[in-house]
Amino acid sequence: NMLVSVFGGNTCNSEFEFLTGLSMFWFPTGSIPYMQYIRNHVDTICTDLKDYGYKTVAVHPFWAKSWKRESIYPLLDFDDFISGEDFALEEVKNEIDNDWDAREFGSGLEYVRSFISDRQSYKKVEEIFENKEDGKPLFVFNITMQNHGGYNDNYDDFKEDIILNGRYPLTQRYLNLIHESDTAFKELTEYFEKVDEPTIILFFGDHQPGIEERFYEKLYKKNMEDLTLEEQEKQYTVPYVIWANYDLPEVEKSDLISANYLSNLLMQTAGFKLTGKREVVAQAQAEYPAINAKAVLTKDGEWIPRSEVEEDE
Repeated sequence: NMLVSVFGGNTCNSEFEFLTGLSMFWFPTGSIPYMQYIRNHVDTICTDLKDYGYKTVAVHPFWAKSWKRESIYPLLDFDDFISGEDFALEEVKNEIDNDWDAREFGSGLEYVRSFISDRQSYKKVEEIFENKEDGKPLFVFNITMQNHGGYNDNYDDFKEDIILNGRYPLTQRYLNLIHESDTAFKELTEYFEKVDEPTIILFFGDHQPGIEERFYEKLYKKNMEDLTLEEQEKQYTVPYVIWANYDLPEVEKSDLISANYLSNLLMQTAGFKLTGKREVVAQAQAEYPAINAKAVLTKDGEWIPRSEVEEDE
């Protein structure tokens, strides 16, 4: 499990924490670093991997301008950025008017609701891999779009097989979308199982979905305003999976880490020695296994709210 700093949206903050190793804990409440603070080069996992000869590519099957990714990614050491405009079919490229409707990219692509599907996004990853330079290692950071909120609208071409008896229509739609994601992820791992080159796939969530509050209250068995700090942090907890087409080494990991530590875990899993800033981040993790914009978890299992830490300072 992994702790993030956002709920129901602001994917870019989870991206920022993972890529940089920095935590939103240290930014003013409500901050969006992509939009407010990044003006110059920032060291990221891409920086480290490029030192080892990697080519670094970001993929996002939506508009390049969303969260200013087209201008931010080069500053984070991505060599290339493949956005929805690059997915677009040649026959429609001159007709796109950039009105945020992803279906403008062409009817020949696979969509789930109005977004390019996870499966289509993964096919782009496979294409990048198949066309990479021989002998040059590759890092691809793929931000999918299929399950983006909201979940209010009905779509004739999206069949929902998981039924919750009409009580939680938003949750029902989200669960059906996640089921589609499971299938696409299975197909991605089946593709890389057949690849000779050692490959690691890290799959993680950016935040929990903005579905019915009463559904969350049913899970917690209490009203949201009555949640303890530890219970509140469960709202900011998402899963991650590390898969490889070879036997992975044993790497020490805890039951809960946070997004700013996850790239360290990936580097260690891939066999890289942590040095410089990454070693400092590892030292912080030893004392504080998880941290997000709301609170910090100590190695003794105590949750300390951000307000108390600010008072101590």
